[in-house]
Amino acid sequence: MGWALDGAYAALVVGIGFVLTQFTNGPVPFPVATGRVHHPVLASTANALTNTTAVVAFIQDGTGRAILISSDGQAALVDGGPSAAAGLEALRLLRQWGVSSLSSVLITSGEANALTGLLTVLPDVPVGRIYDAVPGSSCASYDRVMTLAEERGIAVVSALRGTSLAVGMAQLQVLLPASELSLPGTLPGGPALVMLSVGPMRFLLAGTSNPRDEELAVRLGGDLRAQVLELPGQGAADSLVPSFLDAVSPRVAVVSGSAPDNSVLHRLTQAGVAVLRTDTLGDLEFSVLGSGMTVHFSPGLPKITEQSAQSTTAC
Repeated sequence: MGWALDGAYAALVVGIGFVLTQFTNGPVPFPVATGRVHHPVLASTANALTNTTAVVAFIQDGTGRAILISSDGQAALVDGGPSAAAGLEALRLLRQWGVSSLSSVLITSGEANALTGLLTVLPDVPVGRIYDAVPGSSCASYDRVMTLAEERGIAVVSALRGTSLAVGMAQLQVLLPASELSLPGTLPGGPALVMLSVGPMRFLLAGTSNPRDEELAVRLGGDLRAQVLELPGQGAADSLVPSFLDAVSPRVAVVSGSAPDNSVLHRLTQAGVAVLRTDTLGDLEFSVLGSGMTVHFSPGLPKITEQSAQSTTAC
């Protein structure tokens, strides 16, 4: 992807910076770098990360999701993406950041498009613990990951509602595990609803799939406010109900995986939410610095074919 195309996206993303400066908690600087240019905090040594609170990378490969978080020399991975390529990209980022292990892996879905990449990651780096928000899933991809974890001697614990894990100065909290989502017991389950907090900056991960789950999240009365809302592209066309959008009040939506339904995009636009799509922008890396953040995007992984996409999203 050349600089001409990057420039076309730059105008969109610069607009996001203006939106975030209007966040109710005060000005939030949001400068942007395009293309393959990396911010100094993303250099290849751990010491280079000392100027930032955390780095949050949304890894794209066409159909699934993998989110890598690094803070204070520690790292965690939320799901692993639908392919070995996604896992290799996570490993590349760890090397780039100078981090040699994962303190934790959080599994939020039993589907292959969230787990296949873990089969590449788990044999390559030490992992402290796997937190499982879809315990008991009968998906083949889930079984393969659990078998590999046992072979590697990695402890697996159930991630129930309220489960919290620290990643340096960042924190992941499970708001709704898959077992509490609509039609519990129907597989594949997930993705679970997870909040990532880095100081005052908050990312609501897998924030929507259908209205029933959104209304459940609102009824539970927790604090859903987040500057960044991550949602799966394969979510229901009638998702993002007004009560949920009002509770989250996002300024940016990151759409992971495939393209979202046009009606979902319309509701985000009507609410004044800027949209970043991994299927068009590629990998997204948010660098959180105090009360602000920067975002960088690059082409990342090549898109997979429609036929491949169909084969990797099955349970």
